[in-house]
Amino acid sequence: MNNYWHTYSSDLVVWEMRLPCRPGDSNYRQWERTVLDSGEAHAVYQVAETLWTYPLDYKRDRDGYLGDVLDARPEILDPPGEDPRLVFSLGLLAGARLAYIDTNDEIREAETTNLPDLPDIKPHPDQFWDAQPPLKFLAGVDDEGVWAVVSTFTTIWLPWQPNIEWAFDAPEDALLDNRALAERHTPRLNAYLTDIAVAAEKIGGWLRLDRDETIPELLPFITDRGVHMDFPEPRQV
Repeated sequence: MNNYWHTYSSDLVVWEMRLPCRPGDSNYRQWERTVLDSGEAHAVYQVAETLWTYPLDYKRDRDGYLGDVLDARPEILDPPGEDPRLVFSLGLLAGARLAYIDTNDEIREAETTNLPDLPDIKPHPDQFWDAQPPLKFLAGVDDEGVWAVVSTFTTIWLPWQPNIEWAFDAPEDALLDNRALAERHTPRLNAYLTDIAVAAEKIGGWLRLDRDETIPELLPFITDRGVHMDFPEPRQV
């Protein structure tokens, strides 16, 4: 068994969102809270820390769930006399619980904010993993309201892996079987993206796959709400 998945230094898959509201609006705050609560519930976007200390120095291990911290300190996102802040402006580093092959050739699950740091992960001699989180959010405000993107730098979510950049003792056009791992964590990713898409639609917004920013080799495997788990079985390797 091998970890056929890989990571890159840039986005592989990007979902984009539009929300017709402003950061201080109650409906926006409800959507933002869905991002945190659902990410926590499905263990695919669990905020571990803030990458800078102002306006919030936060560490999950020390402070508990970020949503509870923000409830107790509303001035962090809505500072008196200042413009409201997006939660994403706090510099969030989030982790996920992922399945992988360990050095004993067994499937294991662990939480990580950095994919190469999964405990006792089995490497492949032709493989290189860039240091990346499982998911990343970016967001901002313009004349139309709030925009946001959620992206991933890894193919660990895909049940079938395109044989990109290395041979794995297989033809270049082979699809490598990652179903045993993806079946454990990708349904949770799909449920999460559905939750935040539904929350966006309730306030007049939308979420969809950004096909221009997603690498072409992966487009057949991706949907507006996540990853195809019922992708037709190709020639196995």
